[in-house]
Amino acid sequence: MDAATQEVIVQRVVHTDELAPRDRAAAILILVFGQQVEDIVKLTWDDVK
Repeated sequence: MDAATQEVIVQRVVHTDELAPRDRAAAILILVFGQQVEDIVKLTWDDVK
């Protein structure tokens, strides 16, 4: 996706109340840092801190 589309989606994820904080964090890791879902689901909160 292009940078403008990515920015719109990231802003939507960051500012929504429809997602739990952990789901928002996972979405940001995927959208901004390009992490694989398989790697994110293995993370614990201690890993994120």
